[in-house]
Amino acid sequence: MILYLKINKFDRLRMTPSEVNSLMEFCWHSYANISSEKTFGTTNTSELPQDNPMPTIRKTAKGKPFFSSVDAAHIHFSISHSGRVWAVLFGDAEVGLDLEDCSFRFQEKSYDSIRFEKIAQRFFSKEELAHLSQAQDALSHEEIFFSIWTKKEAYLKYTGEGLTRSLSAFSVYNIDATFQTIALEDRIYCTVCASEIRHKDIQIIQI
Repeated sequence: MILYLKINKFDRLRMTPSEVNSLMEFCWHSYANISSEKTFGTTNTSELPQDNPMPTIRKTAKGKPFFSSVDAAHIHFSISHSGRVWAVLFGDAEVGLDLEDCSFRFQEKSYDSIRFEKIAQRFFSKEELAHLSQAQDALSHEEIFFSIWTKKEAYLKYTGEGLTRSLSAFSVYNIDATFQTIALEDRIYCTVCASEIRHKDIQIIQI
């Protein structure tokens, strides 16, 4: 399940840890209520369990966040934010989520395919570069670039390696994981990574 929200004047570089925690807590309560509705078969909130505080979040040595509570140990999650969009993916196994809000990033200046081609030369594998070379114009270049980029980021979140492993060290076309590209909105590129993805189980909810 992917929960996402859009925030005006959202600047992730200026967010404090408490602000990040508040957003996560808001998403957790939404997730818990939605899950309770499914379990108890009702949408009447007065009939649902009310005591569902967010479990304590800790991080592994490499920085992957997880719920430390025994009661929530079976719930895995991954957070991503870009531009005005904040999203969290919940799953019953290890997951990774990454998104890029290009509708916000390029609202004042157009996508520069030459600049991003240079970035790709630095971080993409030969196979990934071959896919990027198939772009026919700036828009298709943007779509292919961020499709690959979000896959690479989502994979590192899935494995828990994060920034400890270089993006150039692997190809998304030759790894033991499954990807699903999600269309949140126009020009918001989003990718889910897991060992196995049941497409019918991916719910996308804007809150």
